[in-house]
Amino acid sequence: RRSLVPATHAGAVVDALAERLAEVRVGDPRDAATTMGPLVSRDQLAEVQEAVAQLSRGAEVALGGPGKLQLTSGDPDRGAFLAPTVLRASSPEAPELHTVEAFGPVTAVIGYRDTGHAVELAALGRGSLVGSVVTHDPGFARQVVGGLAPYHGRLLVLDVASVLDDVRAVLG
Repeated sequence: RRSLVPATHAGAVVDALAERLAEVRVGDPRDAATTMGPLVSRDQLAEVQEAVAQLSRGAEVALGGPGKLQLTSGDPDRGAFLAPTVLRASSPEAPELHTVEAFGPVTAVIGYRDTGHAVELAALGRGSLVGSVVTHDPGFARQVVGGLAPYHGRLLVLDVASVLDDVRAVLG
C-alpha cells in the first residue's frame, strides 16, 4: 500500500510503474487477454474508490484511479473493475498515507529524505504483517531493519542486485 523510496527517485519510480502498468489489461478474467480481473464486489470497489479519495489528501493520483479505466472486456456497470492506481505523495507525513489502506491495486509512492526519515515514515503506519526492504547497502538495511522490526510481523530484505538479475532472467 505504501512504497517508500528516496525522494530523489520518486519520479523515476512512478515513471517505471507507469511503463510496467501500461501492459496490464483489466477485464473479464475469462478473457485470455485479461491480466487483471475485477475486485471482489461493487461494495469493495466503492470502498477502494473512497480510500483513494482519502489518500488524495496527501498525494496526487499519478496513474490510474477511479474514472481512468480502459476496460478490455467485461461489463463496467456490473463488474468491480478498477485501473491500477499509483499516487505520488505531496505531503509524505500526511496521516492518510499511513493509516488508510485501499484493498485493491493501489500504492502510494512516498519519498523519504534519508534513512531515519524512511524509518519514521514507515512507523507512521503503526505496523503491518510484513514489510520489504530492497537495497544493495548493508548499512541501510541494518538501520532500517532495526528501526522497523518493532512495527512488522516479518521483514523481507532483498539485495537489489539479485532482484534485478531475477527480473532480467524473466524478461530475457
